[in-house]
Amino acid sequence: MTLEELKEGVSVLLGERIYCSESDLQFAIAFQLRSIGQRVRLEVPFQAEESRVISNGRKYLDILAIGRERIGVELKYKTDELLNYVDSDVGPLSLKAHGAQDLGLYDFWWDVHRLEKFCNTRKIDRGFAIFVTNDDSYAKKHTGKCNADQFRLHEGRIIDNESLAWGKSGLKSLGARKESFRLFGEYVIHWTAVKNNNVRFSFVILEVKMIDGDK
Repeated sequence: MTLEELKEGVSVLLGERIYCSESDLQFAIAFQLRSIGQRVRLEVPFQAEESRVISNGRKYLDILAIGRERIGVELKYKTDELLNYVDSDVGPLSLKAHGAQDLGLYDFWWDVHRLEKFCNTRKIDRGFAIFVTNDDSYAKKHTGKCNADQFRLHEGRIIDNESLAWGKSGLKSLGARKESFRLFGEYVIHWTAVKNNNVRFSFVILEVKMIDGDK
């Protein structure tokens, strides 16, 4: 499975319907991968050499696709408010505004970091980090300074073998997310937009590979 094939697949899924939750979209991606011959496992309890864990105390990989390679997929689905969208299957559907964009940004790059670790410990051969949203603020380039500047996802941004950290203010309120981390790969942000009945979703997919410098 190539990056372009996965982009095409996500575009098709987002064009078909609105997803109620991150789990809803995760299952759709997994089913699509299975339809092209991949064996698929969800929420695989991989361990990486890291200190931060999710709120229920487990560490896991969202999707593991097994074919000629072992491919790990991490997904973030961050929504802005959408009220009374009429879905042909479930009727009126609303999405809540997740807000806390700074934490959403951090969590996406942390996914990339974890996938690098999984690649370099040979738990997977390659990985894909996917970020899907209908909140346009994620793709905008902000001119003012803020605490989350190093985690931005604006179009055309390049990260190449660098560390990401918060600004100096408000670290105590971040809890486990206050940890800085280094990314060893090179990543370029390109957004793809998909419309479904005048509702626009955009997504970024980054491919993660084993990096010799990450020991």
